[in-house]
Amino acid sequence: MHTDEFPAELESLRSRSLTPRQWFLDVCDGKFTDDDLNDDGNLFAAYYYDAPDVDPVSYIADYSYAFPDGESLYSVEDGWETYTMIQPILDRRYKDWLLTR
Repeated sequence: MHTDEFPAELESLRSRSLTPRQWFLDVCDGKFTDDDLNDDGNLFAAYYYDAPDVDPVSYIADYSYAFPDGESLYSVEDGWETYTMIQPILDRRYKDWLLTR
């Protein structure tokens, strides 16, 4: 959907002239839904995002680990440095999840 409906915004994201949060707000109106992912992406998101916070493999646990000094999940700065810190964790979790399928 995003590649067809928002090619200019997607290119701005890829070229890093638009931050991930700004892209999300502009393109998704701040709402992350199953329309934003393909079938595998939705299955992974259900597994990873819906896990209890105490589960060692959960988005909230990983995010809190990556940014321990944040006052809340929403206080982490929107920028490419933040993305660079969390992206390897997300990639590893996705690869590990693929191995369990």
